[in-house]
Amino acid sequence: PYAFHLDARSSDLVRTITYDTTLFTQGVLQQSMVLISELLLLAGVLIFLAFTNPLALLVFVIMIIPVIIVYMLIRRRMFLWGVIL
Repeated sequence: PYAFHLDARSSDLVRTITYDTTLFTQGVLQQSMVLISELLLLAGVLIFLAFTNPLALLVFVIMIIPVIIVYMLIRRRMFLWGVIL
């Protein structure tokens, strides 16, 4: 490790660390926070709907089940098409 630091230029190391940190922050952390906030929002809306109008929640669940089933059936085919294209 010591020889690496003797051979490497410090400006390249600083640039690499800065770039990788930015890439990780925008690519992983920010997207994870967006996903968590969207899931919390969905949970809040569904809980609110369950308390105010359970029939509407039942209709929502009945409407979403076929979408999930169709997605599960064609998920592999969509992945293969994405690899081909």
